[in-house]
Amino acid sequence: MIKAWKKVFSQTVYKNNWIHLTENHYLNADKSIPSYFLFHGREHVIIVPITLSGKIVLVQLYRPGTDTVGWELPAGCFDVTDLNAPDAALRELLEETGYTGDPIFIQKLAIDSSRQTNCCHVIAVRNCKKVAKQKLDDTEDISVGEFDFNEIENLIFTNQFIVSGQIGALYLTKKLGFI
Repeated sequence: MIKAWKKVFSQTVYKNNWIHLTENHYLNADKSIPSYFLFHGREHVIIVPITLSGKIVLVQLYRPGTDTVGWELPAGCFDVTDLNAPDAALRELLEETGYTGDPIFIQKLAIDSSRQTNCCHVIAVRNCKKVAKQKLDDTEDISVGEFDFNEIENLIFTNQFIVSGQIGALYLTKKLGFI
């Protein structure tokens, strides 16, 4: 039977408002595992916004990590004002798109269970409608569009929608019958 490793040492390597990186040493049975780095981030939400007509609201933006402009589901980190994942989802959805609706918790997922300690919460938001203008941060430049599921699959297969966790969130939401 596989057993959890025992942490014997941990120290912060770097920390700011967005990133907390630690170096950790573990024991696995009788084997030493030195210098295992973990990223500790804030919990965040991936939002699957579904309009009254069954379209899915996506955002288009630039991502420095991949140096690409692409389509994604709205998403974001929890704020101190958020009471729970559905609250965070509604706040982020309104800020990024101007849409709101009825949130439904789908599932809590690991982002990268080998290197990250934070999780993402998949929230479907049904009956979405545009109720306001976007409330973007100074550094954000986001376009908004509505797509049917087949159009999104085309974006995925043409590398215009490439965020793996969000692709998983879409298919999970579809499998559960919300799309």
